[in-house]
Amino acid sequence: RELVELDLKDKNEALDIDMKQLDLSEASANISHKPDATRVPKGSVMPETWFTHSESNKMKAEAVMAESQRLREIIFHTIEQTSNDLRVQQDATNFDFRKRHYEMKRAKEELEYQMKTTRQEIEEQEGNIREMELAIKAKTNPLKLAETRLENRTNRPHVELCSDSPMHGLISEVETLKETIHRLTEKLDHSRETLTELEAHLHKLEEDHKNKQLALSLDQRCMDTRKRLGNHDKEIKSQFDNNQKLTGILRQNTRFLENSKHAKY
Repeated sequence: RELVELDLKDKNEALDIDMKQLDLSEASANISHKPDATRVPKGSVMPETWFTHSESNKMKAEAVMAESQRLREIIFHTIEQTSNDLRVQQDATNFDFRKRHYEMKRAKEELEYQMKTTRQEIEEQEGNIREMELAIKAKTNPLKLAETRLENRTNRPHVELCSDSPMHGLISEVETLKETIHRLTEKLDHSRETLTELEAHLHKLEEDHKNKQLALSLDQRCMDTRKRLGNHDKEIKSQFDNNQKLTGILRQNTRFLENSKHAKY
């Protein structure tokens, strides 16, 4: 390039000198006798040499231009291929985001259903516990009554202290009440253990639901951000802008504008 520019500068200077000589006439004020005007200036070349030199520079310039064109075509092809690859990857990533978002949403809805069912089971278990506590309480006074009757009948005098039918009936009643209270107590303990397990399970479900809700929110923010980045591509209307985008210059300029105090939100 420098060689061609130097040659072009020389030719423009020579052309300017020749045009000035063409404008001279016999009436021109700046004409005069010159000593040894017919001499051949030192460094003069033959027209063939001048033509060869000019043609050589022209051919070199054309070769460089052809090579530059070839490089531009290669760069353009590479940029287009990169752009296509990025677009394919972007579409694949967007698809994965939507798929993951759908799966996460389904999992969250399943957790919400399990939480609802677990809460219902907890309410039912709490109701069962209250009923059994009331049932045990209801058996307490009858047991006290039967035991008191048995104890009081031990005060019968002499031969009247016999194992009669009322005594056997009271003994049977006490044993039955104690067995019933024992079974109810076992069921009550089991229900309380089940209630504790249900509450622990509900706590795990709530924690998992909270984490999935947070993950969904983050994924949605990422999708919104990617959508805004996709909108920037719609503003690219020329190959120059596209080249700037692929080389990162457009992204830097955009980021600078977004971070500046003049940015519009």
